[in-house]
Amino acid sequence: MEKTLVVTGASSGIGKRICELSGQYGFSKVVGVGRSAEGLAKTKSKVEDQGGEFLGVQVDLANGKNSIELIAKSLEGFSNKVDLVVNNAGVLHEKPIEEVSWDNWKESMTVNLAGPYFLTQAMLPFMRNAKNPVVVNISSTLAKKPIPNTSVYNIAKAGINMMTQTLALELAPKVRVNAVMPAVVNTPMYQKRFATTEEMKAAMPDIESIHPMGRIGSVDDIAKAVFFLSSNDAGWITGTVLPVDGGMLVT
Repeated sequence: MEKTLVVTGASSGIGKRICELSGQYGFSKVVGVGRSAEGLAKTKSKVEDQGGEFLGVQVDLANGKNSIELIAKSLEGFSNKVDLVVNNAGVLHEKPIEEVSWDNWKESMTVNLAGPYFLTQAMLPFMRNAKNPVVVNISSTLAKKPIPNTSVYNIAKAGINMMTQTLALELAPKVRVNAVMPAVVNTPMYQKRFATTEEMKAAMPDIESIHPMGRIGSVDDIAKAVFFLSSNDAGWITGTVLPVDGGMLVT
């Protein structure tokens, strides 16, 4: 039986890798949502090389309701059901509170929190046609162990954790809802925090040292955790926020 996956932030990083691995976990149809047409084209190529079908939806989730409506509309004719929704897209404004603007706040809360909530809402009619539908949200260890100058992101990710638990209660037993909570992962979003590659390399020993496992995470670490939570092996797991963090939260 074919399964359909919807992933936001599919043009790079964790979302792209989830799409690339989807065929290995039985998802023959993939809806990838992202801002970059070029990035979505690369993701599409990877999925189709493995025999899957890929529908790219180029939207900016910062546009709110219009973006969600476009994603839902795009599904018509592609698939009448959705087995897995991965709310992965994110935006990070690294600024002290004195420099955070209303626009920064609005974009962060729209993309990081409202987007996942309303996309889940929009996907419910499709998920109700699936046998064992699942939602997996991508949170962050910053929701539990914040750092300075990322306050809006930290707050939004804490909201994702509560959203996960609340919707798990509300949508049980038909839809399971869980979250993955990564620490530092090598993604384009993380790389953009540094002015140069050399600067990132120089900082890496200190960054790795805050993870007891001695390294930062890979996109595979997170993607495989997502697919575990979506699988029948996790069939009695809902409302869980799973740290995938190299042990960082226990330090």
